[in-house]
Amino acid sequence: MLDRGEAQALALAAQVKADWFLTDDAAARVVASQQGIEVHGSLGVVLWAAATGHLGRGEAEAALKALAGSSL
Repeated sequence: MLDRGEAQALALAAQVKADWFLTDDAAARVVASQQGIEVHGSLGVVLWAAATGHLGRGEAEAALKALAGSSL
């Protein structure tokens, strides 16, 4: 279900008890959620960064436009 890199990243996240698991892969998101690991993707990271002041409004808008034009 997961490719090798995603499986290893998920195993590491579980091992170190990571606060978040960052992925845009649908299968990895499902497995992480089933394991009780909080999952966020690119959109969530951009929104969090904007909400916490790590990105200004213009930077956040540019990031969202870039995401909209990507394969994600």
